[in-house]
Amino acid sequence: MADVSIRYVKGVGPQRANLLEKKGIRDLMSLLYFLPIRYEDRRVIKSIGDLQYGRKQVVVGEVHKIAVKNIGRRKIFEMILRDRTGYLSLVWFNFEYQHMVKRFRQGLKLLSYGDVRFYNNLAQMIHPDIEELDQEDDNSLSFNRIVPIYSVVEGFSQRVMRGIMRNAIDKYAQELIDPLPVQVKEKYLLPGLQEAIYNLHFPGNGLSMDALNNRGSIFHKRVIFDEFFFFEMAIALKKQSTMKKNGIIFSVASNDVVKRFEKNLPFTLTKDQRTCVNEIFKDMSSGYPMNRLLQGDVGSGKTVVALYAAMLAISNGYQIAFMAPTEILAEQHYKTIGNLTKNMGINIALLKGDISNNERKQRIDELSNGTLNLVVGTHALIQPDVKFKSLGLIIIDEQHRFGVMQRMELKKKGNNPHTLIMTATPIPRTLTMTAYGDLDISIIKEMPPERKHVKTYLFYRDNQRQEIYTILKDEMKKGHQIYVVYPLIEESDVLELRAAAKMYEELKFVFNEYKVELLHGKIKDEERNIIMNRFRTGETNMLVATTVIEVGIDVPNATVMLIEHAERFGLSQLHQLRGRVGRGSEEAICILYAHGFTKDSKKRLSAMVKTHDGFKIAETDLEIRGPGEMLGVKQSGLPDFKIANIVSDVDILKMAKEAAFDIVSGDMRVDKEALYKHLYDSYKKNVSFIEV
Repeated sequence: MADVSIRYVKGVGPQRANLLEKKGIRDLMSLLYFLPIRYEDRRVIKSIGDLQYGRKQVVVGEVHKIAVKNIGRRKIFEMILRDRTGYLSLVWFNFEYQHMVKRFRQGLKLLSYGDVRFYNNLAQMIHPDIEELDQEDDNSLSFNRIVPIYSVVEGFSQRVMRGIMRNAIDKYAQELIDPLPVQVKEKYLLPGLQEAIYNLHFPGNGLSMDALNNRGSIFHKRVIFDEFFFFEMAIALKKQSTMKKNGIIFSVASNDVVKRFEKNLPFTLTKDQRTCVNEIFKDMSSGYPMNRLLQGDVGSGKTVVALYAAMLAISNGYQIAFMAPTEILAEQHYKTIGNLTKNMGINIALLKGDISNNERKQRIDELSNGTLNLVVGTHALIQPDVKFKSLGLIIIDEQHRFGVMQRMELKKKGNNPHTLIMTATPIPRTLTMTAYGDLDISIIKEMPPERKHVKTYLFYRDNQRQEIYTILKDEMKKGHQIYVVYPLIEESDVLELRAAAKMYEELKFVFNEYKVELLHGKIKDEERNIIMNRFRTGETNMLVATTVIEVGIDVPNATVMLIEHAERFGLSQLHQLRGRVGRGSEEAICILYAHGFTKDSKKRLSAMVKTHDGFKIAETDLEIRGPGEMLGVKQSGLPDFKIANIVSDVDILKMAKEAAFDIVSGDMRVDKEALYKHLYDSYKKNVSFIEV
């Protein structure tokens, strides 16, 4: 059906087909799946005299009077309906009244539906939904039934849209092939596809209005299940294909390099860190390529866990590629790894875009001949001339900042290398079941004992700025350092935000006895690194910055994070910024300074004050923003679910995942050939992403 043009559906034609295409409805299948956004109960017809104020109701009446009125510059078209119990005014503002005058006449019988109000003691409906009533026709699609309401399509009235849908369903719905195996439908009590599509467009009178409008009907469940099921099926197949590949088998026993690394550490691993190391070692010695996500809050110690994996790879004669999203973060990882592996005889290099040609050539030669054990870099690692002698492990930090193809290019530089992905953005369980469903997951929830909670305060009054400045000055008197973060670099007339560049001048004046510097994305890399190093060494007391410091800067002496226009930041971003302070032994403070609230921003900021648990924050963020914005759909590869919602439909998601993995593993026996054909024919986008 995907190849049947909608122009051949009765009531469409070439002109309307073009309008539907603008809405993304290009073929018969997309038309049938253009589901109502809500439903209205129009089963009870009221007499005009019985109408109740403030409720949507249906009446039948005869056109008594038609008039076009001028009120100021506006023209109003009004029709008066009457029945044996009274009169009802139907009003349209700034409407095509010439068309209305031609269309309607006295004595015409109409059905009208709308919100009832009273004006000058006369019942009134503004812009009602009306339908001419043929006394011999009691089969209306707009009245005497539960009526579907569709998302607005330019050039289409709801009445026209309903007529087109009825024509499409009557002629083509019976040709829909139901791809879901009978065993799945029986196990999860799901209706057939044809029945579901019909009832979603034209529900029977026995269905609950609440269930329909909350997407909770059994028919909604069916189409939501389908979307999740075929995505999870692709994930399950990807995971199965990974398990069929021959991975590098690393020997864990009597591992000298790992033992020396552990002795080098100035701290003891937490219980969670130790568990994650064991899970990773088990993967790397299994014979299958590891594909594991290591998630943990800011400062939970993910890098150390990843380095255990690196030491295991080195002890087995393999190289490691450690890819970070920014040069600042790559440099920090390079320094951290260097400090933790000091005097171990491990060759580590940093590969980034701004090194000289000679230096770059030397490092590439050392990689290809095996002299280098571990290379840290950004996108520079995936350049064609970067070749490894024996790449055995890929570590990717903050992976959602990389495109899918970039990760793929890095994997091609080895023979089924093990892959460990790290993220400091805790990922809600529902997202791990979708965007990361093919990965095994290790979680560090326990924070190192020396890490203290950052006290978080919310300020939102203009007269509180002086109070904030007093806090900053007190901290700098103690010898501590301050971050001040702004969402923009230059002043915006539209957003009316205090820009970093402008406020930098004010802060320099207010704190003239201290060294204040400005850091933002437009500053060249070389100068940015100099500024950052001055802050790291304590030469700079206050760093005024945009979100370039969101990840990658570790300054234990920084104890205050002031976030201006906190209402403009996403919740996960706020949590990441807060994690930049409190990395030393001193108590730390995060100040959220809001300049106005929306409903969503108030939820975000309240969550920041109430909890430090990154996973709770991530769940809240997912509820507020949705998965696409939270992860960045283009980068994450998360499908654009048209009907399903991974937050509100999580119970259906669990069932779909269970069914898909049971089928792929062979625990549920079905006709796989037909199922896989439908998957590859109808869900090409999901399959192409997941195969990468």
